[in-house]
Amino acid sequence: MFTFSVRNRLLVLTLPGKRSAEDWTIRLLPLESVTTLVVREPRPATPAADPIFEVDVARRRQRERERLERSQAEAEAANPAASREGRAVYLALRRTMECKWDGVDIVVLGEVRVAPPYSPGDCVPLPAGSAGSLERVRRVLAAARAKVPPG
Repeated sequence: MFTFSVRNRLLVLTLPGKRSAEDWTIRLLPLESVTTLVVREPRPATPAADPIFEVDVARRRQRERERLERSQAEAEAANPAASREGRAVYLALRRTMECKWDGVDIVVLGEVRVAPPYSPGDCVPLPAGSAGSLERVRRVLAAARAKVPPG
């Protein structure tokens, strides 16, 4: 069975399941991606059409944005220029503080730079940094290093 939503510009395919009558597969296809549609068995006309659910477009777009942001953050974390140990330290720091890569250095909170080999002694405050931020990053880094395997 199929129907389409003009408002959402979606073709909705409802396919019967193989295990039971309640086991259905629903596929949503953007109308722009459909080039042809072949109906093998015409459906008899019924006075009441099957109900179709409406897709919450705003919610769908919000989920797309969240997934894109999450994918971009994961791609940024996988810095190929950094060592495996550096990437592990980055991921550990990122759990509690905002981090970004600057080459192979990790910039934490926009205030502290951590250079390889990523130990507490390798933390340097940036011009915008404060002594409190430096100490906090050193403490968190020491705890993170204890959990990260060497190498």
